[in-house]
Amino acid sequence: MVNPSVTAGAYNPLAQLGDSEMIFSAGSINTGAMVIGPWSSSSAGMRMTSNGNVGIGSDTPTAKLDVAGDLKVSGKYFGSKSGVGYVQPASWSYSIGGSGTVVGTFWSGNITVPQDSIIQVTLNGHWEVTANACYISIGIDDVSVDYPCSVSDTSCWGWSHTYSTLWESIAHNGYAKITAGTHKLSVMGLTNTNTCYLNGARLSYMYFPQ
Repeated sequence: MVNPSVTAGAYNPLAQLGDSEMIFSAGSINTGAMVIGPWSSSSAGMRMTSNGNVGIGSDTPTAKLDVAGDLKVSGKYFGSKSGVGYVQPASWSYSIGGSGTVVGTFWSGNITVPQDSIIQVTLNGHWEVTANACYISIGIDDVSVDYPCSVSDTSCWGWSHTYSTLWESIAHNGYAKITAGTHKLSVMGLTNTNTCYLNGARLSYMYFPQ
C-alpha cells in the first residue's frame, strides 16, 4: 500500500508525521517481502524481507544490508568491525626446553574476528634462559608473524635472549592479515639444550577490517 501522508508510527515505527509511506505485507503484520528490480532472469535488484533485512542481488539477506557482489564506497566507512583485546594465560610462569633443539609453544588462546582484517599483536612480559640462548616469536595459527621460522634459521625469530641470571623484559610486535573466523594466538619459542622461562606475560591485539 502507498500512503501519501501518514501520522507518526503509522504501520511502521519509522514513519514520522507527514511522511509518504510504502508498506508491504502478506496479509498480516511482520509478513511478506518486497522486490524492487528489473524484469530479469538473474537476481538483479533489491529485496527487503519482513524482518527489515535488505538484500542487493541476494534473495535471502542475513544482515541489515547484504550485498552479493562488490561494494564501492566513495566516502568514509564507519563500522564496528574493529576490535581490541588480550589473551591472558591461566598461570604466571611457563617454560619450554629439553635435550637438543626444541620448538614449542609457551601458551596460546583463541580470538574471533568478524571479517577479514589486519591484526597487530603485542607480547609483553619477562623471560629468562638457563643456558645458551632462547628465541621467541608471536604465532598466529601456529605460524610466526616475524618470518617463516625454522629450526636451522634462528636469525628470523623475533627476539633472542642469551644466558643471564637476570630476568629481562620483553615487548615484541607482530602484524598479519587474517580471515574472518576464529584464530589461535600463541607465544612460540626455540631453545637448544636449555630451558626458557616466560613469566607474567600476555598478548594484546588490535584488528582492523581490510
